[in-house]
Amino acid sequence: MKRTSRWLIIVIIPLLLFLGVKGVVHFKVKSEVDHFITMADPFVTIRYESISTSLLGVVALEGVSVVPRDAVEVVRVGKLKLDGGDAAFLLQLTGGLSLEAPPEKLYIAAHRIELPLDGGYLFMNEGAGSKNRPAECTLGGILQHVGLDRLDYTKLQADMVLGYRYNPTAATLAIDLDFSCRILSHFSSPSY
Repeated sequence: MKRTSRWLIIVIIPLLLFLGVKGVVHFKVKSEVDHFITMADPFVTIRYESISTSLLGVVALEGVSVVPRDAVEVVRVGKLKLDGGDAAFLLQLTGGLSLEAPPEKLYIAAHRIELPLDGGYLFMNEGAGSKNRPAECTLGGILQHVGLDRLDYTKLQADMVLGYRYNPTAATLAIDLDFSCRILSHFSSPSY
């Protein structure tokens, strides 16, 4: 019996410690994310359905909705993931990100972004709900130029990854950007 209880203690104590640390880090990260959302509230309303954290340095928000002030359309993001590379990033995040010492690696991935094409975001020069022709330099002007409005698309669907890796020893900075748009993948050139 002693041998069994000893093995049980060897397994259970580290497991309880791990779960305790993960729980505390998750709570602190969630509090920091909620604080950031509260600070942004005068400019944009942000909501999310769930949050998850990993001790590998990842924070993920599921079911994100964003509504800028004075806009009626909701921009939805299926999953928003922040990856700092390791647990030290999460510990740094719990104290708030500092511009003086940013993490050496940081990636932001937004999957299943849905932007409505039939309203205020396209016609930013006229205000939300305007059906006038959008200005050339707005998203609406660009999309109208390529003819998406004539194809009856109602939303732009995309995935995006933006990040950087900094190597202080070599004094190098690598910036990565990946963007894919599902609507554009449906286009094919006509054969003449």
